Amino acid sequence: MNKISVALDGPAGAGKSTMARRVASEMGFVYVDTGAIYRTVGYYIHMCGIGPKDVDGVTRLLNDIKIEICYNENGQQRMVLNGRDVTDELRTPLMSDYASKVSALPAVREFLLEQQRELAKKYALSQFSAPFHLQGELGALPDMWNPDLETRWGTTKPPIHGWCFGKLMDTFDFTREELQRVYGWLSKWTLWWTEHSDTDHDGIPDYPQGCDSGWDNSTLFDLGFYMETPDLPAFLILQMQTLARISAELGDAEKEIYWKNESEALMQRFLEHSWNGERFVAKKSNSHEYDEHPTSLLALMPLV
Repeated sequence: MNKISVALDGPAGAGKSTMARRVASEMGFVYVDTGAIYRTVGYYIHMCGIGPKDVDGVTRLLNDIKIEICYNENGQQRMVLNGRDVTDELRTPLMSDYASKVSALPAVREFLLEQQRELAKKYALSQFSAPFHLQGELGALPDMWNPDLETRWGTTKPPIHGWCFGKLMDTFDFTREELQRVYGWLSKWTLWWTEHSDTDHDGIPDYPQGCDSGWDNSTLFDLGFYMETPDLPAFLILQMQTLARISAELGDAEKEIYWKNESEALMQRFLEHSWNGERFVAKKSNSHEYDEHPTSLLALMPLV
């Protein structure tokens, strides 16, 4: 997974934080002001009467520090130190000096690196989990929801979530409880497609319409409704592989073997069904008619 790192440098008051917030807002990124995190450490050190260059004193206090980040209704970052919002006390010349000096200490940098990893994991898992809090009894996910409590169930979205969580597992360590919860979500989500969205029961699931694929106007759906497009089994194969991986992490060999076998069996059916010898094609459920020369990039998603 490609990672984007953007560094902004400049003197105090130059507008680094303002620029970073604007960029994060425009790009849809979570904005984290790491300078404020160092200021929070400096603030705690100062309140305990320890100088910023007292390496032993600062190191001794690190385990007493619990930093949380929250955002107000305007999207502004707020720093919470040991349960108390200290944001408004951090923007002083003294705290700038403390932040500059404690940030040079290896123990502080290592401590805050771990804090930032945990923060990144927290937000990644929160965003990943959002649709599953609305998961239906049979495993379906809603097409959309918004802050006005509107939830739309007329369509859904493709099962990219197994692939996504596999990437998160490459980056973060998850607790047993977290893995068990995600396993429950992904297994129900997978069974929704394999058991409840395979109209002709040929072992290849289908999208009722283009909106379910996320490519609402893809020309693959010009043939009609209930299309067996090649991206759908490809996503499910990856999702099954992630379920096998989670099972292995949980020490459940039986489920690990089950999902590996399901993944391999679907792969075999997929290649026999959707590869015509030259390219992947989308077939209409039941009749299996297809466009021999598809122009939609959706047909190339298995290669991606």
